[in-house]
Amino acid sequence: MDKEVMPVVSIIVPSHRPEYMRKLAEKLISHKSEVSNEIIVVTDYPLELLKKVSSAIRWIYHNSTSISAKRNRGAAIAHGELLAFIDDDCEPAENWLDEATGFLRNHPEYAGVEGKTEIGNNLKADTSALREYKRLEKPGFRTNNIMYRKSVFMEVGGFDERFTVQREDIDLALTINKKGYTIGFCATMKIYHHIRLNEKWDLLKNCINRRFDPLLYKKHGALYRKQVGSPFTPGIACILILHILCIAGSVTVMRLLPVFLAGEIGGIVFFTVRRSGFRKVKIMNFLIDWVSFFISPFVLGAALAFGSVKFKKLLIF
Repeated sequence: MDKEVMPVVSIIVPSHRPEYMRKLAEKLISHKSEVSNEIIVVTDYPLELLKKVSSAIRWIYHNSTSISAKRNRGAAIAHGELLAFIDDDCEPAENWLDEATGFLRNHPEYAGVEGKTEIGNNLKADTSALREYKRLEKPGFRTNNIMYRKSVFMEVGGFDERFTVQREDIDLALTINKKGYTIGFCATMKIYHHIRLNEKWDLLKNCINRRFDPLLYKKHGALYRKQVGSPFTPGIACILILHILCIAGSVTVMRLLPVFLAGEIGGIVFFTVRRSGFRKVKIMNFLIDWVSFFISPFVLGAALAFGSVKFKKLLIF
């Protein structure tokens, strides 16, 4: 590529959702910015599904579902001195790139900048599912909206590809921090995150993905406790307590077993309805969420145990 047209920013999208990527591609192509940029999309699905959307996008097929590997692949071929990461289920605000590059221009001592994520409310009721998405609005070095200087990114070795699906973003940020660099936050660097509805068993998928927490704890120790706290969310922790109380109570007073079971089942019903909303609860979704909540402490515990063995670091929760 000719130096005269060398992009300042390389926008990198690791994609495994072609239905969302088409819309994001159109948004990125039409995105107005004062800085020159290139768009690199790394997919784990056939390029024919989207390649016709625009020849201006550099479409790369990577034979791996690992989100870390796809991001590293994009960074390796990027020409820009700045790497802007966004996910395929997000859309940039009108001035996204200019706000990010302007921030780093005004703060040359920063290694990167994290932007603000806003969740679109396409749910009709205030549900715990919506509130789970709303947590993404809190800063946390999430790579659905962050920009790094490529020199620093390459210096630390990019994303640790042992994190194939989760925790790779906070791991990279903590690694950069430990090198003595600072990552800023810019509230006007905005993206909008879609709410993906009707994804069955997503609660259990999140539990299984926690198998990477022992690795994050192994690499960062006290910083893990500070940034993450516990791998058990408040909801799953409450379900675990219900299980423990039911087992302990029934062992102590066996004749009251039906009472303890009714209390446990009722508690899980509450969390289930709270998650899906109190209006027009669909029976199948309700059953899936109920089963998910019931077994979630066991699935999460098994995932943490698996990760502790695999990465040779016991995570006490």
